[in-house]
Amino acid sequence: MLLVCCPRDIDETPLDDADTTERPGYLMPEPENDDQFSFTGVPEDYPEEWIEATRDGVLRLRSDRRAFAPQAITVDAAGAIGTNGHRTWFMPGKFRLCPACGHQPPAQAREINKLASLSAEGRSSATTLLVSSALRWMNRHGESLPPERRKLLGFTDNRQDAALQAWGITCGPGTPHEGEQPGLSDMRGSDR
Repeated sequence: MLLVCCPRDIDETPLDDADTTERPGYLMPEPENDDQFSFTGVPEDYPEEWIEATRDGVLRLRSDRRAFAPQAITVDAAGAIGTNGHRTWFMPGKFRLCPACGHQPPAQAREINKLASLSAEGRSSATTLLVSSALRWMNRHGESLPPERRKLLGFTDNRQDAALQAWGITCGPGTPHEGEQPGLSDMRGSDR
């Protein structure tokens, strides 16, 4: 029996229906040559909301999450599931967990909003994401770039977006967070 992955419209919400032969869900190609991607499917790879310890102290997936755990499969260019092709992660049902970053979108969110691109994202969120990613990259590859040269200037077109972004970026020595690595993106509560 040939199993095949078929595309569907993003607005077609995958139902968790056991009475069908189809298994709706999401397919994520495993990134190649990406040292940051470390998901292998073992319990330690999941957020703590997904796991529990047995009486013996062994970690396992919680029973209410097991059916929705990402599954490693190999898919070829035609969508056939087998041994040839690209390694992917199939996430059954609604989108609950990103294996790449561990993000867990709110359950009540629309499926299209869980997977929206930067163009569908609010300006503040998109700019913050880009600035945070650039800062992490600069600090990770910092050996080739002296700390005093690791600078980034982000722009936004209104005060509200600027205020939302400003509280999430810490500064270097001489600031309220003195002693922290300069320019390190760190989401903090607005009470500081």
